[in-house]
Amino acid sequence: MKINEMQINIAKKLEKIAEIYTQYSLSDVKFRNQFRKKNGFLALTTFIPFAYERNIDLSTYKACALETLYEYKNKINWENPPSSTDAKFIWTHYQKLAIEKYKLINPQGDAKVNPFRNPMNEDGGVINLLASKDINNLALYVKDLLERNKVEEAYEFIKKIRGVKQKISSFYLRDIAYLTAIDETKTDDSFLLQPIDIWIERILEIIFPTIKFKCRQQKRKAIIELCNEAKVSAIAFNQGAWEFGSRIAKNQDRLKEALKDEVYFVNLIHSKIVEYEELIKNTEEMIKNNHKYLQILKKVEEII
Repeated sequence: MKINEMQINIAKKLEKIAEIYTQYSLSDVKFRNQFRKKNGFLALTTFIPFAYERNIDLSTYKACALETLYEYKNKINWENPPSSTDAKFIWTHYQKLAIEKYKLINPQGDAKVNPFRNPMNEDGGVINLLASKDINNLALYVKDLLERNKVEEAYEFIKKIRGVKQKISSFYLRDIAYLTAIDETKTDDSFLLQPIDIWIERILEIIFPTIKFKCRQQKRKAIIELCNEAKVSAIAFNQGAWEFGSRIAKNQDRLKEALKDEVYFVNLIHSKIVEYEELIKNTEEMIKNNHKYLQILKKVEEII
């Protein structure tokens, strides 16, 4: 595949955008601390948002999952691998909470939790998988596989979890690779660290307008080839491409214009800055008004 200068420039710009993703989405100290052997619970709760990322409609299921796990934070010794019994108890509690608090109820009155695709399922879910493999820390286990150049094994391992398919497996592995500074240039099967979602697909269509990719693997390998030619990190390119498409452009037409026009690209970023400055200004005003109202309430309470 022949790579031209325009394609290389796009790759370089999107790699820089990765700074926004990593400093905003992966800056919490929990992402670094999850690799400590004793932090199995932290690794598990850090993974859960990835597991439910496939659909925005699953945010309630994710919230239910995290609340369930925190209910069991001190009931299980998470420094050791969980057991299949732990997986059963947690799944039972998850369904109970889904009904009672989150009102996830099907017409038959049972918990509406999509058990066949739910990562919390006692059968084939993440906790059950950890139990079956005698693993106490998911992130540390995956990190070890990546460091030993066993990317495909790590990829297939994460895919075993209910509801976690190709995109989410690559999504999780991509960020684990970034957080642990894996040298992707010396990594076999590094294309498996490339999640392909709608924004990545749209960007590939813009970069390679004459190529019709037949499968996900071709798209992944095209990214690797492009980034090798541009001498940029393919992981950073993927992170930046997703960030720019989903959070900055938010629209296919704006995305296409920005990647073809340097001035428009910069202006789009600036417009995002203005948007957030206005948001912060309005938030500060709201806080000021709420504080004033609170003080009045307290005075009235004293009078009464």
